[in-house]
Amino acid sequence: MLGTLQIVEVRSVEIEVLANGARLRSLGDSIVASLGLAVLGEPQWHAFPPREDSVGGHTGLWLLAESHLALHSFPELRALTIDLHTCRGGRPFPWIDVLPRALGPCTVHVRVVNRDEAP
Repeated sequence: MLGTLQIVEVRSVEIEVLANGARLRSLGDSIVASLGLAVLGEPQWHAFPPREDSVGGHTGLWLLAESHLALHSFPELRALTIDLHTCRGGRPFPWIDVLPRALGPCTVHVRVVNRDEAP
């Protein structure tokens, strides 16, 4: 089984939320835990320095036995992108319900790519 890729774009997030690395890392940890996925090693995390026009964003990567979870914040665009690839079947994560509770008011767009279907 090649699995599925869930591509999530979150818009209109408050800049302070997107600049808060601890909050974003906690979000990633909770996604992984709620799905019962197995993290291999420590999540990798990078905080980008502030720029003259914006606070710095963050990139986080969880290497999973089932594949990976990646988060990228773009405070200057008030956006967060999330990619979750798993080799498990099953229903997609309830992004539209979970993310506004975790991040505050935002809009959430989700695409799911089933890699087991022919292109």
